[in-house]
Amino acid sequence: MPLSHFLKSTVLGGVAAASLLFSAATVHAQGRQLTPEDPVARINGQEILLADLITSQSLLPAQMAQQPFEALFPTLLNLVIEQTLFAEAGAMTDIMTDPGFQRELRFLTNRLLQDRYVGQLLEQGITQETYNAQLEALREELGPQVQAEARHILISDKENTALAQELIQRLNDGEDFATLAQEYSDGPSGPRGGALGVFGRGMMVPPFEEAVFAAAPGTVIQEPVETQFGLHIILVEDLFEVELTEQDLGPQVLQNLQNQIIDAEAARLRDAANIQVLDENGDLPAAN
Repeated sequence: MPLSHFLKSTVLGGVAAASLLFSAATVHAQGRQLTPEDPVARINGQEILLADLITSQSLLPAQMAQQPFEALFPTLLNLVIEQTLFAEAGAMTDIMTDPGFQRELRFLTNRLLQDRYVGQLLEQGITQETYNAQLEALREELGPQVQAEARHILISDKENTALAQELIQRLNDGEDFATLAQEYSDGPSGPRGGALGVFGRGMMVPPFEEAVFAAAPGTVIQEPVETQFGLHIILVEDLFEVELTEQDLGPQVLQNLQNQIIDAEAARLRDAANIQVLDENGDLPAAN
């Protein structure tokens, strides 16, 4: 797994992530390769860099931001041009000296500095070796996981236990589960013969899950299982063990490592700082 890419694209705040992610990259736009430091426009003598467009991409709605950068280039360029023009106009007013603006600017600056600093900590602190070690430790701790493959017939009327018992008896007498599911199930899986596919623990509502994983493979559970959706007649087709993969565990391992690094640094910074907060009377102690 490319750890640096993951950290830059999922852990940091949007603006800082975009800046770090493309800090050494080239982007194909306008028919050639451009680096972040290449100018793409000039407004009243002020150069607009490709890096400005890359940063602005992180501010787009998620679905739009996923489009190829080259396709977004005209949109991003216009976005940055208008942003610059409005900013220049705003700078000509008294906005810059407004105390509220100064407070907001300080907050946003602190947030950006925090994101950048945390990004550096994570890039330096999470190595492939530490990631692999924790991945294997977690895999051994959790061990193989039981998966189930099942079908069900949903009767949405919880009072209709007679029909549920009738269907269980017909299944015991040898009728085909998929055929009965197509005819009687009120659930969306009915047209598929009640097939739910493969699932693990935590993916179904608790009563359903408990019944499935307590049953023997290849059996119809002999009592209807009641959930908030109704009554379920369940065929447990198979139960089997699978080893958890990096795809399953990788995000959790990375989150654990990130939390460890961030928590340790937060504790160190707090210990070294002079922090004063409102007391029980709502007063802020005098500055030291």
